[in-house]
Amino acid sequence: MSTISPIRATLAVLGLAAALLAQPAAAAQFSVSRGINLDQWITWPGPERWNTQAVLGNFPEWKAHLDDADLAELRAAGLDFVRMPVDPAVFLVAMEDRRTARLLGEIGEAVDRLRAARLKVIVDLHTIPRDAESAAPGIGQILAEPAPFAAYRRLVGDVAGYLARYDPRAVALELVNEPVLACGRGDTQWQRQLIDLHAAARVANPEITLIAPGACWGSADGLVALDPAALADDNMIWSFHAYEPFILTHQGAGWAGANVEHLSGLPYPFSDLGRRDRARLVEENRRRIETRLQGGDRRRAESFLLHNSEKLASGFRLRGEMRKPFRAVARWANRHRIPHDRILLGEFGMIRQDYGKAPATRPAWRAAWYRDMIALAEEQGFAWAMWSFGGAFGIVDTFDGEKAEPAVMDMVRALPPR
Repeated sequence: MSTISPIRATLAVLGLAAALLAQPAAAAQFSVSRGINLDQWITWPGPERWNTQAVLGNFPEWKAHLDDADLAELRAAGLDFVRMPVDPAVFLVAMEDRRTARLLGEIGEAVDRLRAARLKVIVDLHTIPRDAESAAPGIGQILAEPAPFAAYRRLVGDVAGYLARYDPRAVALELVNEPVLACGRGDTQWQRQLIDLHAAARVANPEITLIAPGACWGSADGLVALDPAALADDNMIWSFHAYEPFILTHQGAGWAGANVEHLSGLPYPFSDLGRRDRARLVEENRRRIETRLQGGDRRRAESFLLHNSEKLASGFRLRGEMRKPFRAVARWANRHRIPHDRILLGEFGMIRQDYGKAPATRPAWRAAWYRDMIALAEEQGFAWAMWSFGGAFGIVDTFDGEKAEPAVMDMVRALPPR
C-alpha cells in the first residue's frame, strides 16, 4: 500500500475531521499488558547526517544493535509488547515524498522483526525538546508554530496510512510523546491539537488503535485534564508517564537539570535507611553540590535535596507520592467510563547511570522500584512499558553494547501471570 500524499492527507483532514469526530471509530482491538521501551537513538548523529544512507538505511537505529535472540528474550520474560520510539525529526528535517517512503519502509522492517518475535508494537512518534537552533523542530516548536505543526500533522497521517498494512490487533500508533504544554483546567491548546492529530490519523487509518497522552510532559496531571469525549473514539488507549520520586529516578542525569545532576547514591526506598545513614548520604550529596554549583543554582539544588530527603524519610509519604498519579488516572478513567485496560503507563524508569559517569544507583534499588511501580499499575488494571531497553535507564543494555545487571529483568521474569 502506498503512503497518502501530503496534499491528499491535508485535504482529507480538513474535509472529514468533523465527520470523524461525530462518529465513534470501530471498537478497540489492540490490547497489551506488559512491555518495554526500545531505544530511540544510540549514537545520536547530528542533523547533518540525517540524509546519509548509513542513517536512512538503519532507522530506527536499534535495529543494528539488537538481534533476534534479544527480542526472543523479551518475549520469554513475559513481555507481550514493545513501545518503539521513532524520531519524527528525521522526517521533518527534509520532508519529501521519496525520503518519507524510505523511512516508512525502515519502520516497517523494524515492526516486522518485532512481530516475528511475537511482540505487539506501539509505533511511538517520540517527539523530544530541541534547541531553537536545531535543524529540525522539537516538540516545543511543533506545538507552538503553525508550519511545524502542519508538517507534523501530515507525518501522523503518513505513518498511520503506512501502518494500515498491519493487523490492527498487533500494531498501534502513539500520536506524540510528552507534549510540553501546560495542563491546567483553562489550558485547552493541547486538547485542540490532539483532536487535529487524531483526525489526521483516522482519515488515513480508520482501524488502528491510537495512543494519546495528556500535556505537562505526558504526566498524569496532563491526562486527567483531557476530555476524552471530544474525540468520540472508543478505539483509543490513554497514556501517562510516571517517574516519582524524581530525586531518586533521575539522580545524576545531566539533561534533567541542576537540581539532580550532581546527586548520586540515594537508595530506594530511602525510608528504609536509619536516621544516621540518611543524614550521611544527604551531607555527601550536599557537599558535591556545594563544590560544583554556585549562586542561585547551588541554593536551589541544596533546597531540593533537603526538602525531598526529608519527605522521603517517611515510608508513608514515599508510597503516597508514588501512588498519587495512579489514583488520579483511575478516578479520571472511572469518571469517563474508560475501562482500565485502555490505560497505559507508557514510561516509568529509574536511572542506572548517565553516559560517562559512574552508576548513580544499585541494581537492587532499581529492581525494587520497578517492582513497586508495576504493582501500582497492575492493581489498577493498567498496562505498562518500562523505560528502557538500554542507555541511561538501561534494563537489558547500558551503553556501547555493555549489558546491564540482570536484577530488573529477573524481577520481571518472576512476576505472576496477569
